[in-house]
Amino acid sequence: MKKLDCLTKESIKILHKNRLFQPLIKAEYLKEVLSNVVIENDLIETNIKTFKSRLGIDSDDKFDKWLTTHELDLEEFKYIASQNELIKSFAKEKFDRQVEARFLERKSDLDIIVYTLIRVSRPTLANELYLRAKGNEEDMGTLASLYSEGIERKTRGIVGPVPISSANPKLANHLKKSTLGEVKMPIIIDKIFLITRLEVLEAATLDDFMRVKMREELFNKWLDREVEIQTDNFLARDKEISTIEKS
Repeated sequence: MKKLDCLTKESIKILHKNRLFQPLIKAEYLKEVLSNVVIENDLIETNIKTFKSRLGIDSDDKFDKWLTTHELDLEEFKYIASQNELIKSFAKEKFDRQVEARFLERKSDLDIIVYTLIRVSRPTLANELYLRAKGNEEDMGTLASLYSEGIERKTRGIVGPVPISSANPKLANHLKKSTLGEVKMPIIIDKIFLITRLEVLEAATLDDFMRVKMREELFNKWLDREVEIQTDNFLARDKEISTIEKS
């Protein structure tokens, strides 16, 4: 990351204090990592056209003006337009062999669920609604639309389909222990009483979409770790320079 060698100790200090130094390290390190990745020219051209369309660039004059305004050259524009594809290619090459292990590790959080939810703040009402729903005295969807205090009131209590990991951790664990169609006793989360019924549980499978997702997770985890190391090294080097100059 030779571009960062131009930074003075004072500028590094200001960036670091404002939590801007690590994002800068990440951007430059990512660019360095992806510089050796090769993707097909046709894909690059498609990415450029798509990115231009998104920016509203429909002529060479507009393109030249945009590059000048943003102080970029054509190669830098190609990089920005193709960054996602470059990351996918790099992640596939580096992490494909780890995908299955990552999937097995994460599987229970990737399952797709649909559930009915009623949220109320009064314990007596929560208990009453639970008994009415459990005893089939009234339809749980109707009870949700009448009494629930959350946005699910507008959907007759239905939440999903969503990954189970998108729910509050305590609620997700509660749903994992549920039987399909079972109205569960109220639980308390942040002083709110939740009554739930699991409607659908679809186990996650390692298809092409999930492979891409797992590679992306592995890549992001690796990148964050590498950026942290690079940042620490840079700051440590700067301290050594300061020490040398003072002696």
